[in-house]
Amino acid sequence: MMKAKFVGIISALAIGQLALAQAPAFEVASIRIGAPFSMELLRSGGIGMTVEPGRVVIKSWALTDMIGAAFQVRTDQILGPDWMGSQRFDVQAKMPPGATASQVPAMLQGLLASRFKLEFHRGQKEFPIYALTARKGALRMQPSAPGDTTTPGCTIISGGHRICHRMTMAALTDLLTQLSRMYAAMPPGGMNWGIEVATIDETGLTGAYDFNMDYGPGGEDTGGGSVIDAVDRLGLKLEKKKRSEEQIVIDRLEKTPTEN
Repeated sequence: MMKAKFVGIISALAIGQLALAQAPAFEVASIRIGAPFSMELLRSGGIGMTVEPGRVVIKSWALTDMIGAAFQVRTDQILGPDWMGSQRFDVQAKMPPGATASQVPAMLQGLLASRFKLEFHRGQKEFPIYALTARKGALRMQPSAPGDTTTPGCTIISGGHRICHRMTMAALTDLLTQLSRMYAAMPPGGMNWGIEVATIDETGLTGAYDFNMDYGPGGEDTGGGSVIDAVDRLGLKLEKKKRSEEQIVIDRLEKTPTEN
């Protein structure tokens, strides 16, 4: 049994490396040490990834963030050395002619393999998640008007006060999952108002809705408060569950990239 399991891991590793070798690649990429994490840097837009015409720009991302973007998983779905989340990097990469944004994850995988010597295999693991459900008779969201052409999404009015238009439950769970990714990237205690795991939709609601949603640091007078309380005020509920999901298991990863 142990031998069969070992062979399975080796086979998965070999397939993974073959896929990386055949994937589209950046024409050239510059990798430099990034600024350390701070809330000021996050608020100013100094942390994250942007895909611009012909190039990808990454600011102050840890290897866990890059691996997460490369494999389209949350950082808690990555099993590897603790130091992956500490050192941060800035990346400027040129995309080949005709490349699209949908190919960026595959190109990031290639970059990690060539510059950080990434080797990995895939597995399955049970992860805690939040299931978003609707409480009967308690919904405090207004169905969006049929002719409303407002761009879907939430806009910050001031502090933590937000107005959300034409939000489906899929869009809301995506927002909540994005907040969980921010929570995972924060130092301990850095986002105590946040939400720590991903969210899936079990509301059964199929329409789009308008509502106010306040959350963030600070007090109620500035729109602060926990995300869970904000969801509760909408007549919705977040219930902790477990779900089997893909896990990226790191077999090899270098702390320092090869030279530019």
